[in-house]
Amino acid sequence: MVDVVNHSIEYKICGKTNMMSPDDHYSDMKRVIAAMAGKPFILKGIMTVKGAEKALEAGAAGIIVSNHGGRVLDQCPATAVVLPAIVDAVGGKMKVFVDGGIRSGTDVFKALALGADAVLIARPFVTAVYGGAQEGVQAYVDKLQAELADTMAMCGAHSLADIDRSMLFGF
Repeated sequence: MVDVVNHSIEYKICGKTNMMSPDDHYSDMKRVIAAMAGKPFILKGIMTVKGAEKALEAGAAGIIVSNHGGRVLDQCPATAVVLPAIVDAVGGKMKVFVDGGIRSGTDVFKALALGADAVLIARPFVTAVYGGAQEGVQAYVDKLQAELADTMAMCGAHSLADIDRSMLFGF
C-alpha cells in the first residue's frame, strides 16, 4: 500500500512487511509495480498532481485520490478539491478513482463530473450493515441509485458517459 500522505510505502512480499523511506519511493515503487508482472497496480492516497504523475511514470494502472477519510493529516483538502487537477494531469492515461466524502448519489454524480472514472464508498456501508444487515445495505444501495438517477435527470445526463464538468455550477 502506498501512503503518499504519510510519505511511506508499505508492501508485502512473501509475507514480509517492508517500509520504504521517502528517498526510495520512486525507484522502489517502480520495482514493486514491475514485480506485479502485468497485473494492474493501483496506488491509493494520491492527493497531488505530482503524486499522480509519479504514479503514471512508475507504471501504475490507476490511482485512488484519497485523503484517508481526512484522518491522517489535519487540514488536508477534500478529494473533490484536488480531483479535477489530478484528472487533467493524467489525461486519461490511467484510471482515476476517488475515495472520501461520497455519501449520496449526488456526491457520486459530482465525483464523476469532476473526472473520476469511479467512486469508492466504505464508511456508509459499515453503518448500513451494522444498522440493518443485508436490508440496510440494500436500502443504502437503492438510495444511492435513486439519488444518482434523479441528479442525472435534472442535469440532462442520459447515461454515466454524459456526465461532465459543465453540469456542475462554477465549471
